Amino acid sequence: MKHVYILLILSILDWKPVLSQDDNQNYIRTRVMLDENASRYLETVQYYDGLGRPYLNVQKNITPSGANLSTLREYDALGRESKTWLPYVNSLDYLSPEDIKKKISTTYGGDPRAFNESVYEASPLNRVVRQYGAGSSWAARPVSTDYLTNTATGALACKLYKLDDSGTLTQGGNYSGGSLYVNKVTDEDGNPSYSFVDMLGQTVLTRQTSAGETYDTYYVYDDFGNLRFVLPPACQDTPELSFYGYQYKYDARNRCIEKTLPGCRPIYYVYDRADNPVLSQDGVQRARNEWTFNLYDTFSRVVVTGLMQTQSSREELADKYKETLFRASLTQNCPYDLNKADNLFGYETSVLSGYGVKVLIVNYYDRYDFLSFEPFQYRGMDYVEDASFGVRHESAQGLLTGSYVRQLDNLGKGEFAVHYYDVRGREIQKRSSLLPSGHLDYTWTRYGFTGQPLCVKYKHSSAYGIYPYPSGDPRGDNSQEELYEYEYDNAGRPVKTYHTHNKGERILLSESVYDDLGRLQEKRRHNDMDTVRYEYNIRNWVSAIKSRSFVQRLYYDTGSGSGFVPRYNGNIAGIGYEQNGHSYNYLFLYDGLNRLTAANSYDKAGGSIPYSELYEYDRMGNITYLERQLGENKTDALNIQYTGNQIKKVSSGSPVSGYDFGSMSYPDLSDASIEYYYDNNGNLIKNLDKGVVATRHNFLNLPDTIQFQNGNQIINSYLADGRKVKAVYKTYSTGIVVPQDAVYHGNASYSTSTDEWDGHYMYRSWYGDTPRMFMVQTPEGYVGADYVGIDSHRNYAYYYYVHDHLGNVRITRNSQGYYADQSLEYYPSGVLFDRSTEKERQPYMFGGKELVSMHGLNEYDFTGRWQYSIIPSFTSMDPLCEKYYSVSPYVYCLNNPLKYVDPDGKQVIPVPAPVPIPLPVYYPPHQTSTISDQDIIRAVNSGVEGVKRTMQTNLVILSAVFLPALSSLSPAINPDYKHQRNRDRRNKRELDQQQANIANSIDTNISGTMPNGDPAPKRDPNDGRKGTKTAFGVITVAAGVSSVLELTNPDPSKDAVEAHKEKAKSIQSQPRQNDQGLWKRLKEWIFNK
Repeated sequence: MKHVYILLILSILDWKPVLSQDDNQNYIRTRVMLDENASRYLETVQYYDGLGRPYLNVQKNITPSGANLSTLREYDALGRESKTWLPYVNSLDYLSPEDIKKKISTTYGGDPRAFNESVYEASPLNRVVRQYGAGSSWAARPVSTDYLTNTATGALACKLYKLDDSGTLTQGGNYSGGSLYVNKVTDEDGNPSYSFVDMLGQTVLTRQTSAGETYDTYYVYDDFGNLRFVLPPACQDTPELSFYGYQYKYDARNRCIEKTLPGCRPIYYVYDRADNPVLSQDGVQRARNEWTFNLYDTFSRVVVTGLMQTQSSREELADKYKETLFRASLTQNCPYDLNKADNLFGYETSVLSGYGVKVLIVNYYDRYDFLSFEPFQYRGMDYVEDASFGVRHESAQGLLTGSYVRQLDNLGKGEFAVHYYDVRGREIQKRSSLLPSGHLDYTWTRYGFTGQPLCVKYKHSSAYGIYPYPSGDPRGDNSQEELYEYEYDNAGRPVKTYHTHNKGERILLSESVYDDLGRLQEKRRHNDMDTVRYEYNIRNWVSAIKSRSFVQRLYYDTGSGSGFVPRYNGNIAGIGYEQNGHSYNYLFLYDGLNRLTAANSYDKAGGSIPYSELYEYDRMGNITYLERQLGENKTDALNIQYTGNQIKKVSSGSPVSGYDFGSMSYPDLSDASIEYYYDNNGNLIKNLDKGVVATRHNFLNLPDTIQFQNGNQIINSYLADGRKVKAVYKTYSTGIVVPQDAVYHGNASYSTSTDEWDGHYMYRSWYGDTPRMFMVQTPEGYVGADYVGIDSHRNYAYYYYVHDHLGNVRITRNSQGYYADQSLEYYPSGVLFDRSTEKERQPYMFGGKELVSMHGLNEYDFTGRWQYSIIPSFTSMDPLCEKYYSVSPYVYCLNNPLKYVDPDGKQVIPVPAPVPIPLPVYYPPHQTSTISDQDIIRAVNSGVEGVKRTMQTNLVILSAVFLPALSSLSPAINPDYKHQRNRDRRNKRELDQQQANIANSIDTNISGTMPNGDPAPKRDPNDGRKGTKTAFGVITVAAGVSSVLELTNPDPSKDAVEAHKEKAKSIQSQPRQNDQGLWKRLKEWIFNK
């Protein structure tokens, strides 16, 4: 309260600046303080007209040059917002609307249409019928919305699906005419999509069209409004639910108890008395009599996750636990034996008695009592005071304080971690130990007044020494120490990142330069050794990326050359490249579903060059024909057959003998009738064309063993949260033939190479040697270890990546070299050009993901699942496939890999705008999206808020980038999500009120036994994602994803795209007369202010 009084007094004393706005206007001035003395602040002035409508927003001194950004909005005769002008850069406190409209075109290259425009229908409903984007090219190309009703027959007919008394799906003709609302949305390129909604607000059909064909996805509900069946487009041709359909079953409390995904066996769920999902079992686990369990504490936070062995059926377990709370309480007894599978690491419970148990993840909250447990002792887990990095606050109430995450393939291995916080709940120190290697990792973080990280120190104590160097010799020491220092500009934008490695030279790792609209204009790296420049069009879509050794130009609505087709809906029409002495162009074609159908390559003179790709799809988006030119006189022409969405057989013109496994052409080594095999969870387990005879997956559906017919193996080790910590590559030198479905355990001689990861530290060993530090990953590339030196010093060199607009690594350059050390060129599918150089130098390539090329596997590790770019699809089901019902769960980026990226194998997001990313928050690219909660908290506390604030200052530009892209996802993303959530929330409110009324009439001791969590039934069949409730909520940030959508997620409990779309829809539904303006609404939409 004292601060409020001080501000009021200052505002009275300092009256002249207040009046300097415009004393003839109504306005509200807002200041966000940037320091404790209130001497630095961000100021925004919102002006209102005589009717109280906001019409001008001025962000004062917000640009890098200290100028203002003014954003104007206009209203039509009925008071509806009609135009929102792009921000205008000026130095005045106030400009009249007339002056802004006269001068603004100079900011946008003279384009007179520097505004977005909405046109409404002539009715009291105030519904938007056309939305025009900024730019003259879009003056006649709006996004149009038609509000219709269905017809009994014809183009707007809709089938009527019903459930009989037994729950069997039947079709009863069509809906009668006029019984459904139909919204038809046509994008800027004339592609229509339809949504059919019944009188209960339930979406019953989504329809897309292409080349005269319709692609229908039907949604079927029971009498309680629960989603029971989803019938994707292929179900209309092949009504086989097991191949394509989604099926759900519920118990009497409307909780989803069984879910069947396309091509998979059912997944079972069991709940406790508090409606917490406590047991789940998928099709692969069922064959092993295995269940995944979660134990909760009093506050319904997951404290123990593991596996349980029992032959009991789902019905038996549900009946057993329906009146039980699946809880565990912390004791003071914790045995040291790490190899004891059922060691609960200090927790005790009675609900698991009598079962074989394997504990995988243990979480501790609020206190640090667990530090006295023997497994945590002697590992350097105790807090070490360092006042320069903040002062520890003794209370950590509501926060994750520690954890143990077991390695899945070895009981005695895992990671211990402890987190320490300051008084504001920000993590200032993290200490972890990875067993059995014995690596110790310590992280210290210092924050500024606004919560932005100012300094982060990493210390990695390696347990690996290198023979024959004696103890103390730097050449034999793998230990690392890093210091990151960050500087910000007047608006809190990150501008400089310094890096000091092993107490050596302080390097200016990157310096970001912004234009006056807040867009990243340049990024200068390693003391100005290299500069990357960015250019944009009026829609703020990236139009060029330029560096010394790589140039990319992107064409949307304008371009040249025979075959160029302009695109206005955000699809890329063409791309020009200059790289490694080669200059060439790609021109792209799409179908009505925005799927890429052709990527034609040309040289600068317009002549065709042999790097083109052609695609044909089935109704689910599975590629049925792919033609790829692989240089001169070589073409892959692949005919692909499916069983449902799963590949059955691939035929090509490639030879079946003498195949070069270093090549990325298709290895057609088999001509069997079935060449691809899948398990009951939809994971690819055999690929006979590649000689893979067996693949074993862990309970996360990640491949832990890949067995080749010739004996060669790839063995991956994961922690239980999905982080890959080790990969062993075995190469057998003698002739071995391994039968199908078998894993070789014989005594034949072999050689090994190994990769290991501990956070952003990567080790590599050859021929069984002690692992050596291979790279220390940085936000701009990596620090590579050089073992050539013969003196007493280990040589390290900085390497920098140059990315294209998708985040693909194009150039890897040594800080001391003028020329590229690695040059990578890609087909749109992710396949490398044959002329790419130094492919073995470092493994992170397409999408910044690791290419696992050993033994000819040639798959990218997307952390959540693996992708085979030769046939651009994933090798396992999308873990969140229910977000995209209308497409195959194996499809990569909705078959539009030029417009979308998949940061973790679990979600599709529009290509983010260039921002000063990677951020001060580091996520190693090999880490899973289901990252540990301790990493989440550190990330949130160590930079996300700071960057969020940075993006707030530039929200106008970035919003314009994402809104069209998000809108274009609408036909693909499950439209039933919002309906299901709204229904859940209504039920939750009702149940909350009922429980509150009951609680007033029962004894306090009894009511105290109820869990302090969400009492609502888990009705949403898609509500099965993992997460741990902390002070920050259930956050599911994707590791390795440095996207604006993730950083600005308005609801951290949901996926970024889903949350943004929900927020956007809620904004659009607000009364127009109370509208706060497009740009401010976009600001609130993106940043949840």
